Parts: sequence; structure tokens; C-alpha cells
Amino acid sequence: MTLSQKELNQRAASLQSKSIADLVIAITTQAAAEIVLTGTRIKLSDKASQAFVEALLNPKTSTPAFHSARARHAEPVESPD
Repeated sequence: MTLSQKELNQRAASLQSKSIADLVIAITTQAAAEIVLTGTRIKLSDKASQAFVEALLNPKTSTPAFHSARARHAEPVESPD
């Protein structure tokens, strides 16, 4: 770390009423959270985004196969005891 970087970090820590160590921990934790959020965010093209919104606003009519699957899903499942 250069002297100017150290002085800048000390000034920032002082302005936050934190030690340099606490400042570094807070900043790196915030950066890590943003990296994780960015890495898990779904990125859609304009076309895919429009299709997604269209599907939400105007869902397709349920098919007989869907109703059959839904009925099977609602049936109780017996576990071998």
C-alpha cells in the first residue's frame, strides 16, 4: 500500500469513526454482497424480457395435461413405514 493510499484509508476510516480494519471489513463485505447479487441476478435480453412480462400478464390457458398433472400432484403420497 502506498503512503497516499494509506492516508486516504485513514481519512475515510476517521470520517466513518471506524478503524481501518473495520472500514476494510465493511467495504469488502458490501462489495462481496454486490458481487453475489450480480452473479445470481437473471439477465434477459430485451426480447426475452418482453416475452416474460407477456407471459405474466397474459398466461396461456391450462391444458388437459396440466389439469391431470395437478390432480396427481394433489393426491396424498404414502410413505413405506
